[in-house]
Amino acid sequence: MPSEQTLSADVVIVGSGVAGASIANELARAGISVIVLEAGPRVDRQHFVENFRNLENKPSYQGPFPAVPWARHPPNQITPNDYLHTSGPNAEAYQQVYLRMMGGTTWHWAGCAWRYLPSDFELKTRYGRGVTGP
Repeated sequence: MPSEQTLSADVVIVGSGVAGASIANELARAGISVIVLEAGPRVDRQHFVENFRNLENKPSYQGPFPAVPWARHPPNQITPNDYLHTSGPNAEAYQQVYLRMMGGTTWHWAGCAWRYLPSDFELKTRYGRGVTGP
């Protein structure tokens, strides 16, 4: 039986996607000890490339990234909410999808870099989500 190991850190971050990894990096650079917890596995990029080549439905964001039984991805579905609004001819097709694996959804962010709107800076006051400034 393996021996138990005690880990400690000033900050524990859940998720190794772009947000978690960026925050962990900034905290570590500032000399703060950080532990990043990730539910999913670390997978080699070549594995995803082969999966994509073998996909019949290429537009599927989740297709190349197989889930594991202990960290399944949330279902690939449109997730209604009261703070993300899309418009245009394909608004109904927008899907919020997530990956539970090392690197998270950075594996398929799909080049989405939306411009901030004034309402993005008012999430707490408008929608009751997030925190207010310092």
